[in-house]
Parts: sequence; structure tokens; C-alpha cells
Amino acid sequence: MTSFAVDSTAKRIAIASRSLQVRIVKLADGTVERSFRALNVPVVVMDIDASDTLVAVGGSDGSVRIWDMDKGYATHNFKGHKTPITCVKFHPDQNHWTLFSASADGDVRSWDIMTSKYVFFFFSSVEYVG
Repeated sequence: MTSFAVDSTAKRIAIASRSLQVRIVKLADGTVERSFRALNVPVVVMDIDASDTLVAVGGSDGSVRIWDMDKGYATHNFKGHKTPITCVKFHPDQNHWTLFSASADGDVRSWDIMTSKYVFFFFSSVEYVG
């Protein structure tokens, strides 16, 4: 396992593995609801949105993608980071369609999920040795 995220109801968990697969699993009985290849590189971090329908994944290559957990398809693919993703977080208020991502070099971005564009960029000038 490389990462995991639990939904807000603690009914489902998204689990990323070294095989590049993400599995959506029911916690009550361990049933795999869905499995999909989230990225072409290992998933480093994950977060599930407040509606418990979307999972954001951040990759070792700087890629960020959002998946519909119920239907198993990618809804968004965000590009711009140059180093591995270290954090992805949905805005806690489900009325704000925003995803935040950070990478190993100190790059922090805020993405508008409705327009698929970044709305905020902050670079902390952290030295990255890759």
C-alpha cells in the first residue's frame, strides 16, 4: 500500500497500491466496490471530498487527478507541479469546489474544480533535492 483515505462516514476506504491500482473497499465486509489505475506512477497521497463521491490522488511525478469513486472514471487531471505531490486536500465545505495540492519543492496550488484551472499559486522556495 502506498496511500489510503477514509470517507467521512467511515463506510468506505480508498487504498492505493504499488501495482498502481486504487481500490474502493467497503469497510463493513471488505468487499471491493471498484478498482482502477489512478495514475501511471505510484499514488503518494489521497483525499476524499465531503460528499464522499470523489477521491483526489497525487502522484510521485507531480500529477494530480480526481476520480469519481462510484463510477470509476477520472473527472479532472491537474498539471503544473514539477516534483512529487506531498499533499492533496479538498475544501472541507462541499459548497466550495476547490482542491489544494502541494509538492515536494514547496509549490502549493488551489484548483477550481468547476473550471479545472488553478486559482492560487504559492511557492515557498523550499529546497528540493530529488
